[in-house]
Amino acid sequence: MNTILSESVVKAQKNHCCDMCRGMIKAGEKYCRTFSVDGGDNWMLKEHLECKEKREAMKENKRLRKELKNTNKAVALQFEVERLQAVRNIKLQKRVEELEEFVRIVGEGDCALPDLTERCYCITCSARKLTPSSEEVCK
Repeated sequence: MNTILSESVVKAQKNHCCDMCRGMIKAGEKYCRTFSVDGGDNWMLKEHLECKEKREAMKENKRLRKELKNTNKAVALQFEVERLQAVRNIKLQKRVEELEEFVRIVGEGDCALPDLTERCYCITCSARKLTPSSEEVCK
């Protein structure tokens, strides 16, 4: 990671080449001198003050684009969560309506489902007969 150790604005004693635009920094002109370290490497960056401003503006623009991208991801994720919650609510509402309809049908006595209490559970009989507790016993 690039670490800036020092950054200063100085007046050129002699002509230098700008490391950003490759233009001439003339003697007597102010310029920005930055000393950076990255891992084991170090270097001195010399640039026009205008070039430094442009570089910082590009860096800020890149940061803002990244922040906007993250914000867009967060908004998209929130939208997806809300959509899934709405789908789940619709499915739950449908299920509640189905259960209410089932309860209504059973309550009216129009249920087409067999009464499971009248099924024989003995090992020898696979037919639907009355339970052993009633008067008819399965043989």
